[in-house]
Amino acid sequence: MLVMTERNTSIDISKGIAIYAVVIGHVIAWFFKDFNAANLPYEVSVLWKTIYSFHMPFFIFLSGYVFMNPAKKYSTKYMFKRIVSYLIPFVTMGFLLYYWRGGRIDNYWYFRTLAEFSLTMYLLVFIISKISNRYFPIISFLLFVCFMKLCQKIISENGILADVLGTSHLQLSIYFGLGYLFRIYKSHVEKLLINQYVMFMSMLFTFFCIVTGFDQQPIIKATVMIVFFMNLSHVLANMFTCRHLNNVGQHTLGIYIIHFFFTFKIYDIGNWIFNISLQGGVTSSLIIQMCIALPISMFIVKASILIEKILREIPFFSFVLLGNLNFISTNTHNYRTLIVKKIWRKK
Repeated sequence: MLVMTERNTSIDISKGIAIYAVVIGHVIAWFFKDFNAANLPYEVSVLWKTIYSFHMPFFIFLSGYVFMNPAKKYSTKYMFKRIVSYLIPFVTMGFLLYYWRGGRIDNYWYFRTLAEFSLTMYLLVFIISKISNRYFPIISFLLFVCFMKLCQKIISENGILADVLGTSHLQLSIYFGLGYLFRIYKSHVEKLLINQYVMFMSMLFTFFCIVTGFDQQPIIKATVMIVFFMNLSHVLANMFTCRHLNNVGQHTLGIYIIHFFFTFKIYDIGNWIFNISLQGGVTSSLIIQMCIALPISMFIVKASILIEKILREIPFFSFVLLGNLNFISTNTHNYRTLIVKKIWRKK
């Protein structure tokens, strides 16, 4: 869940690009019989594999960016509520989606990952900042990544824990940490990485990866592509209005939760793409898949935003399905007010 108290157009556009990548990736995956695109020839799965190489790292990176504003102080109570707000849709929507289409029970693993990363990073920042005020962000980042690697190793060596908890999501910890560092040292990092030269070089690298299918260094590949899209978002924010992407970026939570209910098995399209792509090559595959997936994804995104707005108007659904804790706060406040009034009347 990406939550910001102060709107940043460039970051909202980045979030819009990231959630579109997630939706398009899932739409394309359903073309090919329940996420089996990974087993298809590169000519057919080039777009899917390209999107999946960066979309969740980018999403987690942005989550790390908005995790903590260095200009503010966060109480333990606030962070606890924030983590609970991640876990509520993880449980409730996870069961609903499992009932809707079956598959894995951990469909919304992103929320569990976000809760784990946020709790760990908050505790490290809280402890290290008491020891060293100057270098605590870097030390916290290094300890965070090392701790997650250690957890991954321990869990992977235990068969039961590996089956229940999984370890693949822990590999994304480095991107959450990098997003946190980017926010802390924003002015310095933007001078170094957000400029036309870096954008051009990262764009060339991205193009090279798409054409050649380069995937030998996934962390480096994803990081460079993140840098490219951060630069692209900066350019779009400064040169264009981009109202659609800006608006989408402000509704990433609802889109991520609801879009799963729209993805369905459309094998006939996948089989048709498969045959055309093998004849026409990579270019044909890219053009055909984008022409089909993009309008479907735009419809899903807009429908998800509409449904989210409706759910937010109903406090109970907003709490149970979206993890909005204002429902509890409002009812607690009303209950206290009612008690005070009763006591006042008795007096």
